[in-house]
Amino acid sequence: MVVRARPEGPQTAVPAWRAGLIRAFERGRSWFEDSILGRWWAQLLEIQFVDRSVALAAKAFVAFLPAVLALAAIAPEGVRRNMVATMQRRLGLSGQSLELVQTSLTSGTPVSNSTSVLSVILVLFYATTFTSALQRVYLSAWRRPTSRDRVRELKGLVWLTGVIALSTIIAALKRAVTGPIADSVVLGLGLVAFIALWWATSYVMLRRHVRWRVLLPSALAMAVGEGLYSASAVVWVPRSMIANQQQFGFFGVSMTLVSWFVGFCFIIVASAALGPVLASDHGPIGRLVRGADDALLRPGAPPSVPPAGATGTWRGLGPSLDSGAP
Repeated sequence: MVVRARPEGPQTAVPAWRAGLIRAFERGRSWFEDSILGRWWAQLLEIQFVDRSVALAAKAFVAFLPAVLALAAIAPEGVRRNMVATMQRRLGLSGQSLELVQTSLTSGTPVSNSTSVLSVILVLFYATTFTSALQRVYLSAWRRPTSRDRVRELKGLVWLTGVIALSTIIAALKRAVTGPIADSVVLGLGLVAFIALWWATSYVMLRRHVRWRVLLPSALAMAVGEGLYSASAVVWVPRSMIANQQQFGFFGVSMTLVSWFVGFCFIIVASAALGPVLASDHGPIGRLVRGADDALLRPGAPPSVPPAGATGTWRGLGPSLDSGAP
């Protein structure tokens, strides 16, 4: 049996409309990859934002919940009421969900000295694990070299104490003042304090290698994201907590809190990744963030490490992160 080769004819031409769509898609993809939004998305993928957000939320849950319960057990009645007010404002609690939290925190059940000591030890340990994970987020986002921090335990405890103290003070001010003008002043003071908290947090977590000015956008993004997230929590957190509590009991309440922490930690990771993208931008936004000095790092800071799994730089981000290094 003889097999005859088919004669080669002219190649089928791609329709003009399809070629136009392909070119338009390529132009759109190239524009997106070069834009701030595209570089932000690439930076999020590089630091594995989903895994880091979930891991950070788990550590935040086991760090803050023991700290709040331990403080509520030994704190005066007024402090416990302020803690309830803080959780009510942050989580949007109301109705049965608010009564459940009030019962847990304001019952005034005495605790033994051994339990208090154990609680302090657990709070110290969990605070250390959370701040270590938080520091890895910032170091990965800015591609900073990692090294062991000798004062990590003290840093974690100080940071956790500062967050709880700041939230309690803001809640006390909101309970003490009345009227629209006073509420606006307290809201403004709380916003400024929140920005200052995360501005200082990023500076310390990056081991004081990055200039103060270029870290401000991350703190502002964190403040805006947290404000919007707290506003949305008013809608879904009470319903979710009541439904889960009726179905699973206290475990259902924990599920709702973990879900809230996942969303909150995603904002932390996203704002941390946005900082180097804006600071290394070659357009007007980057010039505004950097100011008169194009250096991002402080003098004497070690050079940045290359991105994981890459041999070169990505979209011009790598060289900019080394600005100011020796």
